[in-house]
Amino acid sequence: MSSTTSTKELRTMQVADLRNEIRSHQTQVQKMRLQITMNTEKDTARYRREKRHLARMMTILTEKEASEKRESKEAKETSLALRKNPTEATVSLSKKPKKASKTSS
Repeated sequence: MSSTTSTKELRTMQVADLRNEIRSHQTQVQKMRLQITMNTEKDTARYRREKRHLARMMTILTEKEASEKRESKEAKETSLALRKNPTEATVSLSKKPKKASKTSS
């Protein structure tokens, strides 16, 4: 039916393109499942391969979304640091330990 894309190709895809690819692959896997149930498809190994490939695609999508979220969070922290103290903007990029708050016992 369709040629499977390699993991390297999937990692270079944009998130929106990857979502579209996953959607089309999901419908293909559902059709295969129906064909196996109706005994029109005999190659159950192909069905398993396609399911695994779909799982890989979804994993890569999750990794990409987490990476984008992490990058946007870092950008937001940097912009907040710039607003607070523009001279220490480069220092805020490094992992500087926070000062411990003093509590009286």
